[in-house]
Amino acid sequence: MSGRRGAAYFLLLCFPLLVLAYRVKIGVVSGPGSDRRQNSEKFWSFGRNQSTPVALEPVVYELPYWSTLEVVKAVCGAAKEGARALVMQGPPRLGPLLATYSERLGLPLALDAPIPGSTHVSVLPDTEDAVRVLLRHYGWTSFAFIYDTEHGADQLQAILRHLGDSFPKVEAFWRAYNAEEGAAFARHLPVGAEKLLLDTSEEMADQLFDKLAASGRSFHGILLRPVGVVKRGSTQGISMLTKLSYVEEASGLLKDLENRWRTLEDRTRRPSSKDLPDSALMAHDTSRVLHSAFTQIARTHPESLRAVVPLGVDCFNYSSGMPTEVFRRSVVLDTGVTGSLQFDEEGRRKGYVLSILESTPFSIKKIGSWSDTEGLKISLPTPLTPAFQKSDPVIRVTSMLVSPFLRLSPGGVREGYVVDFLEHLSQVTGLRFQLQLVKDGRYGIEKDGRWNGMIGEILNNEADLVVADLTKTPERAEVIQFCKSIMTVGLNVLLHKPQGEQQMTSTFGPFSFLTVWPTELGLMVACAVVLFAVACYAAARWVGAPDRVRALESKGTDSLSPCGGLWFTVGALLQRDTGIYPRSFTHRVWALLWWTFCFFVLVCYVSALNAALLRSRTRVTSTHSLKTSHEVLENLLQTGSPSIGTYRSGSTTSFFKQSNVGLYRDMGRYLEEHPDVMANSFAEAVERVRSSGGTYAFITESSSITFMTNQPPCDLVASSGFLTTITFAPAVRKNSTLKEVVDHGVLTLMETGVLRELYEKWWHNYTNQCEDPNMDLLPLTMKRATPLIFSNPRAKRVCFDKDNGKVSSFKPDAVPENHFHLGGHNYAVISDFADVARIHLRRYKLDATGSLLPTKDGITVTPSVWLALVRQFTAIDQAFDD
Repeated sequence: MSGRRGAAYFLLLCFPLLVLAYRVKIGVVSGPGSDRRQNSEKFWSFGRNQSTPVALEPVVYELPYWSTLEVVKAVCGAAKEGARALVMQGPPRLGPLLATYSERLGLPLALDAPIPGSTHVSVLPDTEDAVRVLLRHYGWTSFAFIYDTEHGADQLQAILRHLGDSFPKVEAFWRAYNAEEGAAFARHLPVGAEKLLLDTSEEMADQLFDKLAASGRSFHGILLRPVGVVKRGSTQGISMLTKLSYVEEASGLLKDLENRWRTLEDRTRRPSSKDLPDSALMAHDTSRVLHSAFTQIARTHPESLRAVVPLGVDCFNYSSGMPTEVFRRSVVLDTGVTGSLQFDEEGRRKGYVLSILESTPFSIKKIGSWSDTEGLKISLPTPLTPAFQKSDPVIRVTSMLVSPFLRLSPGGVREGYVVDFLEHLSQVTGLRFQLQLVKDGRYGIEKDGRWNGMIGEILNNEADLVVADLTKTPERAEVIQFCKSIMTVGLNVLLHKPQGEQQMTSTFGPFSFLTVWPTELGLMVACAVVLFAVACYAAARWVGAPDRVRALESKGTDSLSPCGGLWFTVGALLQRDTGIYPRSFTHRVWALLWWTFCFFVLVCYVSALNAALLRSRTRVTSTHSLKTSHEVLENLLQTGSPSIGTYRSGSTTSFFKQSNVGLYRDMGRYLEEHPDVMANSFAEAVERVRSSGGTYAFITESSSITFMTNQPPCDLVASSGFLTTITFAPAVRKNSTLKEVVDHGVLTLMETGVLRELYEKWWHNYTNQCEDPNMDLLPLTMKRATPLIFSNPRAKRVCFDKDNGKVSSFKPDAVPENHFHLGGHNYAVISDFADVARIHLRRYKLDATGSLLPTKDGITVTPSVWLALVRQFTAIDQAFDD
């Protein structure tokens, strides 16, 4: 019993050896740049039936370049190696040469080109009949033909020959060696001749359509060569390319092959992609065909597989001994990722299905299929010429006047971010836009079941596209479709620039009179006492006769008496040399501690002084307020000032009313209770803020506020920080085909940096008139510096009268800022206090209202003249007290 069981185990172990009785060599001829993973034995075993007695062993010949001589060498080498079949993965022009050798040597041949013959098959499906049907389906009356092979013209004649008398007119045909040449040829085609029939590779066709995007024309192309898995289309423009795919992406066999492909490694360590190339699909199905064919030969003619190839064989007189009919015609050999592997009497594929894919920059859609048995089947009918691809498309764009998005130039011409954006979008998409202003001047809210503003014009078919500072909100997204965002901003508060100032009282202001200064004084005295005590202790311990020479040398260096110790500590604090130099170790340790303390006190004082000077600026040099947006709202709700409004019809009002945040919810109730604070337009809101003198503020997007705060007369500021962030995006009607085009255009402009350039142009280049780039280095003025010099807590403007030498003062509103009266209509304007000597003379005259108007800029006064003026007015301190 045990013997029988052991024999069974032995048979199970030997069964694979018995099954794999034949190893058939296959000569694989591939060209430069081919993926070596698809020519490995492991890959060829993917398609093998585990019960077959045949195992294929690929003998790969990778040619450095495609030529007749190199192909002949590869075929002869395969014959000498004992190859039983040939597989070519190369250009179709070499197909006839290999077919000749296949018949001469008796080697079955599998090609990627549909070439008829008795000993070879074409695994690649033929698309001529499918292209003819598509030409009739699209209703083409004319087209231009672009090809990249020697047989392109023959291919075109074969297609036209079977169309009969109703074949379309060929406008022109051109052989292009690369995508640049093909795009240049297509650009010179006349308007209306945007139909292209392409006999090129899929990669070249996609690149060609990418280059045609800048022409602004809508091309439609049909790719003659079949493709595998379509992963991308043209990345720009609005053109469409129809492709014929021989795989079904939902196929389980394809998914299994993709998973196995990722497990293969290129032993040459060359960079390789994890994506499955079309050549690998053909190689996989070729291996299945050969497995099936040689399995049948092993059963019917096994002696042909056992024959040994003699050494030194002449490939021109060589015969493989294979049966004449290796590939049985009209019989399904197997099923691969490209469908049923069945061939007719001439070795062409039959019984296959081609998927019809329309590839655009924004999607790849399957609209139907074609088969040699059932013909054309359209499952997703689409309009052949969408509204945005008509010969003369005009897209109505609605917007509103909000600087810098859209404004009127002094000549009455519209300009701004929106105008430039539409120009660049037109270049990318080929669309033509007609800009119009919204009639009611509103963005759009729902009222009594109807939408007003720009949203209402879209819904009422009065406009096709909205391009403005339109905020994306859930309510609007329910009735319209938003495209890709063009800008992300925040909500700010527009405020009137404060006119008051905070004056620092004196030089001692940075430190507290009650804590810091008394502490420093106490430490100063304590350090002096310690130094004196240490000196006395050291003197008491002195033993021995006095050394007169030593005493003479150290005279004045160790005189740490009570007054000397105090003078030493004060001098160290003021960074002055006192002439006292401690020499003993104890004195030096205490001196080092005191110097360290003085250093940190000095650093703290300078920092506090800098902060005090920044707070005491006579004018706001920044376009942003010190108050945050939340502080402004809190002041309103607590004190009732300033009054804050927003747009009467806009997303900002809805944001406050629907918010669950306490502060925002209270602000929403305030807006409902005070409808008088609302504004209909941004221009109206800006006028109210300027005329209010600080009692009115306005909430809107930071993009508009940033622009307006940098415009003359520079009397507006923006609150710091955002209340919330929002996005601006173009909008179209629901289910509009225009959305995909605009989305693609926005993404293209974003990736190429055009959107950033437009923002820099309309915000940075136009918003530097009020922002001081050196706000942290603002020179001191006399008004701010005098309290530091004279410790005057009531510093005001001083005016010098050069005529009579008297010192007088003027009312603050009678003299311009930082101007000092020199008598008559002459004033001195300090421009750089750091030099303490540079002023400019300026003359003024009085207008009818009594205001001072500048008439002339004078010369710069030299330091000597300025110092002479300062010496002449000895009562400068009293002038500031007036």
